This record gives sequence, C-alpha cells and structure tokens, in this order.
Amino acid sequence: MCKGAQHPSKSRAKLFRPTTIFLLLAAVFLLLDDFAAQPESLISLVNSALAEDSGHKESAHKPSSKRSSRRKRRRRSKHSEQKPQEHEVPKAIGAGTADHAQFNSDLERPDGIDAVLVLDASRSMTRTDPKRLRDQGARLFLRFLTKEDRLGVIKFDRDDEVVSELSDVNTKNLRSIDKSIGDIAADGNFTNLQTPLETALEMLRKNGRKKATKAVILLSDGKLDPHPEDGSHEEVFDQLFGVDLPGYKREGIRIYTLALSSAADKELLSRLAKETGALHWYTPDADTIHKKFSDLFLALKKPQVLEMTGGGFTIDESVTEATFYINREKRSGADIRLLDPKGAVITSTTLPIGVKWFKGDNFDVVTIDAPEHGNWTVEGIEDPTGFATLLTDLKLQVRWPEKTELSVGDRILVAARLTEKGEVFEAPDLTQVLSYVYKIEDAESGETKFSGVLNDEGKNVDDEKGDKIYSATVHVDVEGELRAIVGVAGPTFTRQQQLLFSAKGAQVELVLEEADEFAKRPERFKITIANELVRLRDLSVLLVAQREDDEKPLVIEAERDRSSRTEYHVDPKQLEAGEYELFAQVSGTNKGEKEEFASSRLEFTATGEKEPEVVEEPVVAYIVVMVIALLWSGALAYLFLMKKPVGKQSNVKRLKAYQHPEEPVASLEAVKSKASEAKRKAGDADKKLVDVEALAAGDLPDFGSGAAEQSAEPAKDAAPDDIEADGAEQDEGEGTQQQEADVEPPPAEEVQEEQSSDGAGDVAEEAEEEAPSEEPEQEETEQEDAEAAEEEAVSEEQEPAEPEQAEEEEKKE
Repeated sequence: MCKGAQHPSKSRAKLFRPTTIFLLLAAVFLLLDDFAAQPESLISLVNSALAEDSGHKESAHKPSSKRSSRRKRRRRSKHSEQKPQEHEVPKAIGAGTADHAQFNSDLERPDGIDAVLVLDASRSMTRTDPKRLRDQGARLFLRFLTKEDRLGVIKFDRDDEVVSELSDVNTKNLRSIDKSIGDIAADGNFTNLQTPLETALEMLRKNGRKKATKAVILLSDGKLDPHPEDGSHEEVFDQLFGVDLPGYKREGIRIYTLALSSAADKELLSRLAKETGALHWYTPDADTIHKKFSDLFLALKKPQVLEMTGGGFTIDESVTEATFYINREKRSGADIRLLDPKGAVITSTTLPIGVKWFKGDNFDVVTIDAPEHGNWTVEGIEDPTGFATLLTDLKLQVRWPEKTELSVGDRILVAARLTEKGEVFEAPDLTQVLSYVYKIEDAESGETKFSGVLNDEGKNVDDEKGDKIYSATVHVDVEGELRAIVGVAGPTFTRQQQLLFSAKGAQVELVLEEADEFAKRPERFKITIANELVRLRDLSVLLVAQREDDEKPLVIEAERDRSSRTEYHVDPKQLEAGEYELFAQVSGTNKGEKEEFASSRLEFTATGEKEPEVVEEPVVAYIVVMVIALLWSGALAYLFLMKKPVGKQSNVKRLKAYQHPEEPVASLEAVKSKASEAKRKAGDADKKLVDVEALAAGDLPDFGSGAAEQSAEPAKDAAPDDIEADGAEQDEGEGTQQQEADVEPPPAEEVQEEQSSDGAGDVAEEAEEEAPSEEPEQEETEQEDAEAAEEEAVSEEQEPAEPEQAEEEEKKE
C-alpha cells in the first residue's frame, strides 16, 4: 500500500460527517419553512386527526358539562375565531304569541276591571301633599273608568279601614266614591303597609268577579313603620313578602305602586310591583301625580286611544263615546273651550246633553256620548296636550309582552290587528292604505326616542304574509320610564294603544373597540355582560349580524377574554362586505328556566378585507412534526452514507489516496544510493557484475578512482540531509515513524547493476547536478508527507511498515 493512503470506508466517513450535519440542518429548515408558508399541510392533517380522535373519545366518554366547557375554552386559541354561520334569529320577548288564536283569546276577556285604591293616611301626607292633589288624581282615574268597572277604597296608617266597598262605577255611585276619597284624614302616626294589602286581597277574593282584571293601586309617601305592638319591622316584612305576596301571585292580582316624595320607600314599593308583574311610578311632588294616575289607567285598562294632534281630536263614525283628557301645566284664568265639528262652543259651565266635564288644577276631562264625527278643537290655552279614549266597535288589538320591566337591549315582539265588532277588519280597498306604526317615547317628557313600521309581508318576525296581523321587533335602546304607542291610521280614522314599561340598565353591552398599537390589539367588537349573568348555566354569548339584503342573520360565537369573566370579543374581519345591524345575544338557564338578554343595536359597515388567519397550533402537533422531520432526514442520511456502494454508481465524488510525485521519489532514492555507495566500496563481484552487464549493453563505463571520489562526495553531502529528514519525520509522531522507516541501503550488486546500466560517470555527474537543485523540492515533499502523516495519526490507526518482510526479500536476492 502506498504511503499516505487511507482506508476507503474510513476516509468516506470522515469526508461525509460535515455533509451529514449540513443535510440534516437543510432538511429541518426546509420543512419548517414549508410549514410556515403552508400551515395547512402536515400540521392541518395532524390537527384533524387529533380532532377526530378527541371527538371519538368525547362521544365514548363525555365529561361533565362544566369541566368540558372549561377544557374547550382552554384549548381554544386566542387568535382563532368562529366563522360566521347562518342561524335563526334569536327569539324576541313575546315571540310565538302573534297569531289569530291569541288575539281571539284577548277578545274573550271582559273589558271590566275590579280595582282597590289603597291610600296612605299618615300625618306625613300633610307635608308631601298639602293641596291634596292625590284626591284629584284618584278622581281622574275614576273618571276614566266605565260602567263595566268596579272600584273599592281603603285608607291606612297604623291600622287600615275600608272607606268604600267594591262598587260599580256608575252615575249613582260616582259621587259617593268621590266623597269617600275626600273624607280621608291624614292624622295617623305610623305606616303599616302589610295590613291594608291583606285587607285588599281578602276583598278581591270574596267580592271580585271571576273574569274581571283584578288590581290594587297603592299610594304612599313613607316607609314601612309598624307600631311596636303590631310586631317588629322584620316580622311585618316577613308577613308581607312571605304570606301576602304569594297569595297575590296565586290569585293573579297585580299591585301597582305610586311613591310620593323622596321619603317614600321606593325600593319596597318597586319590589311589590315587580314581583306581581305590575308597574311602579315615582313622583318627587304632588304636582304631577295626576299624570301618574292617567298612566295607571292606560296600563291597567288598555283602552282605544286617540292622540291630540293639531290642537284637537278627529272622531270617526264608529265612536260611540269619547273621553278627552286635556293636560296643562298651570291653570289659566280663562276656561278651556271645546269646539265641535259644527263650530258649537262647549265650556265647563255650558254643558249640552250628553257631555260631562271634570276640572282639576292641572287638567280637564270631558266625556261626550255619541260625539259628532269630525274635528274637535281645543281653545283657550297654548299648545294643549292630551289624548282621547274611545268606545268603539272598530278596535285596534295589540300584542305586547306581559313584562313591564325590561332591560336596555331587550328585543320585543309587537303585533297588531284591526277588528270590527269582534271580527278581523275586512276592507280590501282600505288594506293598501292602512299604516301600522309604533314609537317609543319618554313617559315623562313625551320625547320620541325611536319609531318603526309594522309589516304583514312575512319578514322581520312577521309569521305569515297577508294574514292581516302586522308585526315588528322593537329594540329597547334607552333606559327609563317609557311609553310605547302602537297605532293604525286610515283615511278617516285613527286607533292607538299606549303601553307603559320601564327599562333598566343594560345587562349586555356591545361596542366597537378601536385598535391599540401599544397593546398590540386589533380592532374588535367588545361584548360586556353583567356580573349576575356569569352565574347562568350553559352560558352562550353570540354576535348577531343582520344585513339588509339577507333574510337570515349571521351568528358568530364570541370568545371570552382570558383576563376577564365578563368580557368577550369578536373579530370584525369575519363579516363580509356590507351594511350590518349588530347586537349581542346572551342566553343561559337559571333554576331550570331559560333566560335571554340582548344588547342595544350597533350599525357597522364591513369592508370584507380579511387578514390571513394566524392559527396557533397545539404543542403536540409541533412535536409530532419535528419528530417526523428528524426521522425522515436521518433515514435519508443513513441510506445515502451507509447503503449506497462506492464506485462509479456513487453520486458522491471520492478522493484518491495521496501519492508522492515520481520525480522527488526518484531523486530521493538516487541520493540514498549514492550515500550507500560512499559508505561501502564495490568489491570484485560487483565489478564483475557490472562488466558483464556493460558488455551485454555494449557500453562499458570507466570506473576510475576519480569518478568514484566524485560520486562519493555528493553522497556524503546528501546523507546528512537524508538523516535529518528522517529525524524530522520521527519528531512528527509515532505514526509517521512506523510508515516511513529508514530504508536500508540496497546491496552492492544492485548499485553496480544500476551504475553499469546507466554508466558510472553519468550517474556521478547527475548526482552532482541534481542533488543541490532538488533539495527544496525534497524538503517540501517531506513536509507534506509529515502533515499527511499527522492527519492520518489523528483520524485512524497507523498501518505497520512490515520491516521483516523487506529483510526476507533482501536475503532471497
């Protein structure tokens, strides 16, 4: 084997170790780069497999709903969003009650009511209502009632007293009821609300009509303050809410409450009304108490109403009786004049037959039997306001939720139809010109908050097209005491119903939150729910987006903010381009009953420009991908390095073992030969051998003494260099000494043979000329050999030089 040559397999492994590392790194880099550019490649397949596997596991063994919902929320990425899907519109309050069967059941109810008026007679009433304006309000309420109605009166302070039994409201009893109200003295020292309410309940149980609408009207300016002999505050309170109030609920009797002055127990009175499904009013003074009584009548009686427009009322032929309520802030010196359609003047002192007039300090009530159809005008005051209640066979029926206390953001179904003598109004010529509308206004100021139109086109919650039932969805977007006015207007008549309700603060809030670069937060919809809604079971928070051109809205499930229990958000870029009306819908169950809440409406214009969705993959998927990548690259490297044969079929370029150049090797051998010749002179046998070869070659060289001396001198000079070179090789390392050991000088016969073939004189001259010029090349060659030997000593074991084999060959020769 040549010097410096390496074993093929070992040299190949040495060469391809950095190549293997490079291939592994390149493979991993390409895989990661490919996954970053195409996240739906292998990662998506892994995730889908994991999802299917988890789905099978969940179907086989489903954990508790609370734990599973928590786990789902933990697994959900903060960047991932639910895609919009078509979904049914969440039902509004009162949905499913707008059909003819429901309206017909309303017609079967009698118009009459049985009401008990419970009035506070404690001494404090002399301070809160010194003018006894409460008496005028009570008499105003009495004037709105008809002969189908009945009324009873109870006063209370420490004890309660029945002032007037439940009696028909007719001309005979009207004055006696008025007198009983005026005779109530305010001289009591305590306020016990429990005893009069218990007495009123017993009165309605014993004397109330079975089909009549039953109600109690409670007016007070104080707090629950019983006499100590009657029990403590806590005992009376427990009796009221633990015994009496459940009895009201069982009997279906509502308690309407009026709190007079800031000293009244507004919380207690409001709770009594709320738990019985009634309304509660508050007035800081008695100057506006008559308005509260008029609202009370509208809420309790729900009559056919006609608004005052243009300073008067328009009465049609179907009206059999009209009651005009004319309101004024302060009584003017001149009397109000009422002009009939023919121009005749009616005043409180000049009453024709069939006209009744009741004066109050801040209002007038005029009731007219069989009024002339046409325009009735009010004169004598500037900008009069009011309404008229009508007795007529042409009635507007309105379906409105029974709930009287709503929340901002609630959606209400309102439906209406027109009937004539108990049958659906049929007038094909008028159907196209009838307008069904609604508006929501502030109950105190009359300011219109919003309005809309009811339709019979089978859309926007209307169930059936052309069924003569007009429907709409009312969004409660404001807070306070509100009045809903639902009406229908034709060419010759107008009908309305006024419905009162209260709206408290929003339980769900929806806002568009702008992007925050500092917090690295994009633009998003923010949904905030009330703290009490967090306790609902199976809580669902949705964003409902309704576009004008779409029949069904898009519903997107909101994602809860990890830093808050009450905040949710939705990415606006999930909406396609268009104009949207948005609201948040929250639903859940409380004590087994489903509850729904909604936010106020929000208008939004979507551009439809979606950013690439950044999917945060699970850690497990990344681990699987990295393991697959490493195994794949390792397998390729193993097959490439270990299994593929070395040769022409190999694609890897293999380097040959290093071989010394021929000329320096020949020069080195010549120098060594000359050094050997100088050490040992040729004998007779050598000369004889040279002569024989020379004769055979036909050229006999001259072996004079001078030539021998000339050839010996350069050999002497070369010998030390050669020895130094050998010493340097020995210093380089043990491996180099074993590979390149000192070569023994050849025998004299070989030297003579070489000299005889080339000529002794020529050899000497070449040795003298070549030795000095080839010394640098020799040194370079030896230095390269030393470096190669050092590398071979570090990387692999040294092969033996086999000196014994060389000696045996020499002996044989």
